[in-house]
Formats: sequence, structure tokens, C-alpha cells
Amino acid sequence: VSLMAPMLSAAQWTESLVVADQFHEANVVGAFVVLDPRTGNLTGYNQDRASKRFVPASTFKIANTLIGLSVGAIKD
Repeated sequence: VSLMAPMLSAAQWTESLVVADQFHEANVVGAFVVLDPRTGNLTGYNQDRASKRFVPASTFKIANTLIGLSVGAIKD
């Protein structure tokens, strides 16, 4: 069960050809989703994969680091 599944099924999804091209050019399997908070619409790539739950593993450290830097919780 995915935490994103209800959001993905309830919102309007627009597949981004630009993002799809980036994934194909890099020969990478994955998904990308951006939520527009004003409309609730989603834009992304690979909706089927985005609706499945995966363990974030070490990639989650990247997001945590960026958040920490942006809010000033860490200095460098």
C-alpha cells in the first residue's frame, strides 16, 4: 500500500514528457511527482511506479540534508 496512492488516484495527473525524456536519456528506472498545492494537481513521470511504495534507503539523506540547510538546522 502506498501513501501516495489515494493522492494519485484523487488528483489530476499530467505526464511530463520533459521529465520522461530525462529518465530515458539517463537510462534510469524511477518516478517523479510534483504537487501543485494551489490546484492539487500532480505532474510527473511513471504514475504506476509512483503509486507503489519503495524503501527510500540512502537517497532520503539527500532530501533531509537539503531541508536541514534551507531551514538553518545545519550550517554546511
